[in-house]
Amino acid sequence: MFQLSDSMGQIMEDEFLKRYIKLLIPEEFIEMVQGEDRKLPLEELKTKLYMPWGAPYISEMILQSANYLLEIKEGIYEFIPLWSEKTEGTFMPEADNSKNSVFLLKRKTDTQEQKPAVLICPGGGYTDVALASEGFPTFEKMEAMGYIPFILNYRTAPNRYPEQQKDMALAFKYLRANAQALGIDPENILLIGYSAGGHLSASETLYGEEYEKLLMEDLKMECPSLAERYEGISVKTDQLCLCYPVISFKSEYHAGSFSALTGGEEGLRDKLSVDLHLTQDFPKTFLWTCLDDSTVPPSNTIRMSKAMEEKNLDYKLKLYPTGEHGCCLGTGTSAEGWINEMAEFMKEEES
Repeated sequence: MFQLSDSMGQIMEDEFLKRYIKLLIPEEFIEMVQGEDRKLPLEELKTKLYMPWGAPYISEMILQSANYLLEIKEGIYEFIPLWSEKTEGTFMPEADNSKNSVFLLKRKTDTQEQKPAVLICPGGGYTDVALASEGFPTFEKMEAMGYIPFILNYRTAPNRYPEQQKDMALAFKYLRANAQALGIDPENILLIGYSAGGHLSASETLYGEEYEKLLMEDLKMECPSLAERYEGISVKTDQLCLCYPVISFKSEYHAGSFSALTGGEEGLRDKLSVDLHLTQDFPKTFLWTCLDDSTVPPSNTIRMSKAMEEKNLDYKLKLYPTGEHGCCLGTGTSAEGWINEMAEFMKEEES
């Protein structure tokens, strides 16, 4: 395993890592390290380079991503293709933002025990998918809590709405169609969405039937055997957790997410402002955000909670003073421990 004393150059000597690290880290962040800097220890890069938003270089995230990829290379994790009828052999996705890049990541284990499943949807402003910073940490935590976790890698810009929602609908069909082999309870799936991944999760939950129809049309043309197998399988989650989510595209919204998802299509602002269109069958939901979030206004989360309150839906809202945006598990902030509060809430009988 790599250490902070290793360099970017040493990491990139591994052809597997060189090819696939951009699945976990935006390529522009890798390209920030050039020339002689590639020989420097990752620890030293934190004092020399700075991210576009002013923070020290993300050396720890680079290190984590490299080590996750080593575990994938060793067969500890596996990728499951979603837009493919392939069922045998080792699948490695393409890092090209096409349907070939859409996958579920799971731990490669054989289990006969049926456990609850969790589908993790990282954020990234609909331009990237934060697998390293939000996917894997949540995966490890939820696994330790008794869940069988899966991370969804979905298409981002320039792919436009509703392609991302179809990717998520397809993930739910896969999980339920293969529940026995995966060792999961098909009627006990928790969906955790971060930031723009929270918007993807909430919108797919709200408009699932619409996206399912569009998905099935695609599958019948491209993967007819999958279409036949997935007919009638629900694409809606049983429980939902929204982490500092993008909710509205009309008021105090995250402009980048709207542009990346819709291409600036003004006619979609109202429809994709999830809080305006909740229905009585919206599932049990845990919502949380940090009040010092300067990227996605906390009002998005608060607005969603008020809409759920008006519909008399089952939810819990937690507002933490510190943590900023993208803190994931909230380690070292006031949000630390949110995931335990969420898990306890999900176990409670619905009010």
